[in-house]
Amino acid sequence: MKRKASPTIALFPEASFGAALNCVGIAQALRARGARPVFICHAGFSGVFADYGFQEYQLPTDEPLTDSERQSYWQAFVRRHLPHFRLSPIDQLETYVA
Repeated sequence: MKRKASPTIALFPEASFGAALNCVGIAQALRARGARPVFICHAGFSGVFADYGFQEYQLPTDEPLTDSERQSYWQAFVRRHLPHFRLSPIDQLETYVA
């Protein structure tokens, strides 16, 4: 009898640590059930999923990030967008949401 191949399931979490770590929990449960979860992620998350033993595929960027840029990407993102985050959610629709 032929053994059934394990399904590969790609997870593509939103670029936030809450969403990313929720997906890690889901991926761990999938792996425990015999699947092969892999992550498609922003370069700023490089290594996050690999630390949990999952294969990562980074989204292409216009210009590759240096190690220093990769380490500070999310802090810089928050600093750039802080004025929008200070607004009420309804006001953010006009200024922040694309």
